[in-house]
Formats: sequence, structure tokens, C-alpha cells
Amino acid sequence: MLIFTSRKSASTGSAELLRHMDADVTVRLYPGMGHLVNEDEIAFVREIMQTVAGKKSE
Repeated sequence: MLIFTSRKSASTGSAELLRHMDADVTVRLYPGMGHLVNEDEIAFVREIMQTVAGKKSE
């Protein structure tokens, strides 16, 4: 499970709940970013998708 957010308070409770349910949780905080998608998020998700698909990152 991925949680990308600009607010730490928004992610803390969600992450704890998901971990309690044995989820593998990654939280990345981007202070002041607002409701946007950045290159770091895209690269991180791309890496996960390539791993799931059985392909190596380039």
C-alpha cells in the first residue's frame, strides 16, 4: 500500500491501520505539495509495477 501525501497527520492513522492489517505500507511525505503528482511518485510506482510484472527497472 502506498500513501503519498503533503500532510503527515493524514497519513499516520491510515498507515497504522493498514499495518495492523498486515499490509506492507510505504508513506512518503511531500510538504506543501498540494494535490499533485510528482516525478518521485511516478518513478516509485513504476518500479513497483515493473517488479510485479517481473521486469527489471531500466
